[in-house]
Parts: sequence; C-alpha cells; structure tokens
Amino acid sequence: MKQIGIITLSGYDNYGNRLQNFAMENLFKEYGQVETLFQRSGSNYSPLNKNSFFYNYNLYKEDYSDEELINKIVDSTPDLNYKNLRIKRFIKFKKFSETNLNEIDNGILGNEYISEEICNQFDLLVVGSDQVWNPQWLEHNINCLIPVETKAVKVSYAASFGISPESEMDLSEIKLHLKDFKEISVREFAGLDILSNIGVEKGQLVLDPTMLLARHEWESYLYPHREKPTAPYIFVYILGETTEEMKNFIETVKRESKLEVVTVNSYEEEKYYDADPFEFLDYISSAQLVITDSFHGIVFSNIFNTPYVIFERKSNLPSMNSRIETLDKLFKVQARNATLINNKKIDEILEQDFSYYNSNIQKYKDRSFNFIKKIFEGIN
Repeated sequence: MKQIGIITLSGYDNYGNRLQNFAMENLFKEYGQVETLFQRSGSNYSPLNKNSFFYNYNLYKEDYSDEELINKIVDSTPDLNYKNLRIKRFIKFKKFSETNLNEIDNGILGNEYISEEICNQFDLLVVGSDQVWNPQWLEHNINCLIPVETKAVKVSYAASFGISPESEMDLSEIKLHLKDFKEISVREFAGLDILSNIGVEKGQLVLDPTMLLARHEWESYLYPHREKPTAPYIFVYILGETTEEMKNFIETVKRESKLEVVTVNSYEEEKYYDADPFEFLDYISSAQLVITDSFHGIVFSNIFNTPYVIFERKSNLPSMNSRIETLDKLFKVQARNATLINNKKIDEILEQDFSYYNSNIQKYKDRSFNFIKKIFEGIN
C-alpha cells in the first residue's frame, strides 16, 4: 500500500481550508494510506509569532477549558467577547479535524525545513490544495515547496499562488524547488500563467478538490447547526469587508423575500459563528439564497444547486479574484454578480438555472481525476 503525505496550510479557522483538506484525503485514500502533515506554524497561527491569534502550538493538539484558552490568547485582542467567539470556533474546528482528518503532528515547523527522515516515510508527497504557494505566506509555510531531497515523489494538486501573474513579488525560491516536482497542477488559470512566467511549463489546470466529490457524497456528511432556523432563510458568507452596498442589498432581499438572514462569519451574529465545516455546508445546502464573496461559497452553492449572489471581496490584501475568474471561465458564475443581479425582481434573484454548471462539471472532473491517476503512473 502506498504511503501518501498531504502538505497543505494548517489552521483551525477557515472553512475552505478544512473542507479542501477533507476532500484531498478522500480523493487520495483510494490509492493508499493518507496522512496530512500538520505544520505547527501556519500563516495565522505561528507559535513563533506572538502577534498571531493563537501563538502556542499546543492549542492545536491538547484540550483546554475556555478559561485556559483565554489565558493563552494574545493580549493584543482586548475584546473578551471576540476572544470567546474565536475560541468556540477553534474548538469546533479542532474537533472536526480530529474526527474527519488523518492529521499527524510530527513536530514540523512551517518556517523550518521538514526533515528528510519524515519525507522518506512516504512514497508520495502531495502539496495542495489552497494557497500553498502564496509568496506572502511562504515564510511560515516553506514546506509547501518540499525543499529537501527525498525518495518520495513530489507532486502538487490544485495548488494556488493567491496572486496575479502581473505581481512583482519574488518567486525565485518557488521556481527553484518546483523543478523537483514530478507533476504540477494548479487551481487557477492565473497559476498557469505564473508557472509559465517562471519557466515551469508542465503545469495543468485541475478543479479544486472539493468539486470532485459529488453532491450526494457531501450530503452524506452534513448535519444541522444547533441554531439553524426551521423557516426558510438567506445565508450570508462574507470574508472581506461588509460594505454599505452589501448591507443595503442584504436588507432589500430580506425585506422583499420576508426570509430570515443567517450570517456565519460576523462577530455581530454570535449564535452562528461556531458552526463547524459540515454545519457550514448544511447551511448552504438548505438556504434559499447564498450571498458571498468567497470562492468556496460559490463552489458549494454550485454543488448543491443553491442560488447565489457574488460580491467582489473588499480587503486590504492583494486581490484573490483569480479564483473566481477561473470559475467564471469554466462555469459562467459571474452571471450571478451583484452588479447584474441588483435590479432584478426578488423572484428572479431567488431562482437560478444550474443547467450549464451541471452539464459541464463532469468533463472537468474527468480531467482532474485523470491527472490524479497520472500521478501514480510509474510510482513503484
């Protein structure tokens, strides 16, 4: 049986990250024994960075009471209610990961090279998916480049750079280490352009791993959050700034539809904030409408055929819209952009034709599955 190690971003806060990791393990376990190599210093949770929210790596692998957790939270966050909300979500995500992922802590620090000894335990090391090659985060996720010699075959699946091809950021270290990868696949067309810019010509576009699991497979894992409304509702999942434009649109749709609004990522909506990843998906699956600026918000709305409205994310970070641009090229998702939907009647907003997505998804899934099969060709 092949020993397969997955290297991705580690953390207990982001829905897309946990769900792509879950999908990756499920896709690759068909080919062998799969482990996710836990990195103790993810970009937001570095044990070496005391300005990060959770700075003690032991929080990942040990159980603490709420009071003990609060005492370990960085003092730069004075709002106790904010801390409590983050702690509750952290605990739920931690339990989700322990229950649903084969996440192994080998003492790997994200900002120090992984040991050759650990790498040699595997026949195959797979980097992905998520923004594993975002140059802004590589300082704390250097092992997403597998920067050591090893007998294990190195590949990537649906890796993302998280920057535009026009970015002037230094990619020399990425270029250096990717030459040792047997196969490379990326999640966005922008990723193919970046690979070409740095002289890597063997890249292939594949779907995000969450898109390879069928709707009925995802539905088999779902369960309701304790605060899930019994009446029909609108689901709001905004990762960036909630602008006045967004607030006005949400309020208008709420008023005209007479539907309740569930907002899962806002500190102002405390009762929904600690939904775990499968509860999050259940909210999307059951909603009458999803309003989002999130890549995975769109992905899962398509999977469940839940009508959605897309807002462009407003943030101080560099644009990450290349992910949604790729979805648009493949599935024409921008037809549901808020700028095009805003003046429609409420009945039109709450209805969506998924025939184009449903009739085209399989061919892209087939290409992605074929890439995974290709990885294992020639591996002894």
